[in-house]
Amino acid sequence: MGGIVDFYEGVGHSQRKFCSIKSSNTHFEFGGRSTPDCTNDEAKSMTLFDIPMGTYIRLYDSYNYEIDDDWMELYVKRSVPYISVYDFEANSYNMFVENDDYWIRYHNGDNADALNGRVSYFDTQFWQLPSCF
Repeated sequence: MGGIVDFYEGVGHSQRKFCSIKSSNTHFEFGGRSTPDCTNDEAKSMTLFDIPMGTYIRLYDSYNYEIDDDWMELYVKRSVPYISVYDFEANSYNMFVENDDYWIRYHNGDNADALNGRVSYFDTQFWQLPSCF
């Protein structure tokens, strides 16, 4: 179950893709020994391909999944072939982004640039929100 998530070093996918993982990886640590292509935490944008409805993704600045640090969450409301996340930077204009296919919520903890260039951990869950959402 799941699709593919590609991480890029630049905002808007402007620099090299350095990591590609299956979204079904429930827990993924950047820089881990089992993932030689994902040796840094320089991610500033990502693309998601063939992500099923009900996919809930969280990206953390902290290896300990601390929510008092910078993190973001993305929920896929319906299965889509492609999602582009331009950057991981939250500001007063885009703390929450939503459309018919997904929503993204940014959480600034201790850093004005949020996750840009600091992603340490990726977590995926599959669940269904009630129909009132």
